[in-house]
Amino acid sequence: MHRLRPILLLVMFAALVSGSASARKRDAAQQPAAAPAPAHAAAPAQTAPTPPPPAVPVEQWAGLRFLVLAMPPAYRQFGYELYPTAMLDKEKAPPDPAIQLKNRRLRYEALAGCTLSVAAVSRADSAWLVSFRGGKAAAAWARTYKDAVKGLVLLSDLDAGRQRWLGKTVYAAKRQVNTYDSATGNMGSIALALETPLTVTAVAPGKPPLPPQPLWVLVRAPDGKTGFIATHVSWTNAMRDAVQPAEPWAEFLLEENPVTRYHLSPEVLALVNTHQLAKGMPRDAVRLSWGRPLARDSATAGGLSMERWVYPAQYLYLHGDTLAEIVNR
Repeated sequence: MHRLRPILLLVMFAALVSGSASARKRDAAQQPAAAPAPAHAAAPAQTAPTPPPPAVPVEQWAGLRFLVLAMPPAYRQFGYELYPTAMLDKEKAPPDPAIQLKNRRLRYEALAGCTLSVAAVSRADSAWLVSFRGGKAAAAWARTYKDAVKGLVLLSDLDAGRQRWLGKTVYAAKRQVNTYDSATGNMGSIALALETPLTVTAVAPGKPPLPPQPLWVLVRAPDGKTGFIATHVSWTNAMRDAVQPAEPWAEFLLEENPVTRYHLSPEVLALVNTHQLAKGMPRDAVRLSWGRPLARDSATAGGLSMERWVYPAQYLYLHGDTLAEIVNR
């Protein structure tokens, strides 16, 4: 009897293990299958920046709709550079004082806030003659200057600006926002640090001629101060020499925190915020500090061929992505 007890215990233990294994198999069958672990964790997808609306050249403007921008009170007396006939300021018939000034321009009151549709575009020597329909004059003509007509914003650009920026956080590339007193028409500005986050509260038509950009991006700073950043959202109706390879707003408005976007150290950020430069600064910081150069070319400095940025009083020499030399002109 004593010899049978160990054998009986082994049989009972084997039955217990077999039953536990069967139960585990049963439970596993009732659980959803786990997804196999990937060999390498997938990197989070990065959303590509939305490109600006395509620029429409003047010769393709037919059918486009423009809003005539309001002006500050001091400029209204000069009217718009639009005329009621295709002869522009060469028209022989007497001007209509109800809608025209003595120089034959259309009065402010005849066009401000009106929507004009482009009826036709034709070549006029080195410029373009654009025919519009709308406003109190029923029709208007303008001659382009550097492929642009002053005082107009493309209506679809106004919509695109609102879709792009309204409610978003932006940063002032020039470290300031403009202010406007609607009662007096006076312009001002508020200085800001480059890294100050600004909430966009509205995107509105601008008030030329100063500043000349057609969109005002109205912003609020964390301390409650308000102002606007004047900019473009597309290169349509921008003067030819203002058009750049970068986004139309890049010189005025930044869509990402520049400190993290350009990896600015505290020392470099302090220089940028005071419009200063130092040898060894990265090119992005140079551009943020001093803005777009007048020109770029190649030149030799210190026996090396470098990229040269031309500013009003200095030449900046860049070796690769680093500021190497600062030379007075």
